[in-house]
Amino acid sequence: MGFLDDIKKGASDLASSVNQGVASTQARWQIEHLIADLGTLTWLEMTGRADAASAAEKERVIGALREAEANGQVVNTVLKTAAPPPPPPPGAGPPPPPPGAMPPPPPPPGAMPPPPPPGGAMPPPPPPGAMPPPPPGAVPPPPPGAVPPPPPGVVPPPPPQAF
Repeated sequence: MGFLDDIKKGASDLASSVNQGVASTQARWQIEHLIADLGTLTWLEMTGRADAASAAEKERVIGALREAEANGQVVNTVLKTAAPPPPPPPGAGPPPPPPGAMPPPPPPPGAMPPPPPPGGAMPPPPPPGAMPPPPPGAVPPPPPGAVPPPPPGVVPPPPPQAF
């Protein structure tokens, strides 16, 4: 009979656990609806659309929320549609990385340069099809149709002779 008693006790424990979970979920659901009702009643009051019953309903909702808190139930007061934080003041750099974070990788070669600081003069964009200027000390490419010179240290062959 010991095996059946263990199964019966396990089933009883499981049922108790499920009942506690259901009761907790129902309490959270009730509190969320009370908060929503309080918001609705406050909105009606602020827009001048509240009637005589609204004041009594508001007191009932507030009383139920106070009772829930007094019984140890947690009333979630986090705003669900809070405004985003304000932008940083001008001139403030990017926020520092969190502790232990890796710094961002350097940009790949040929990547776009970072934008100029606010208020700085920006050069005009190059015309379409324009080539960027060669780096200092670079030899400019030969004009189209020209034969490029031989590499340094190589003697060019003599030009062909005409007959």
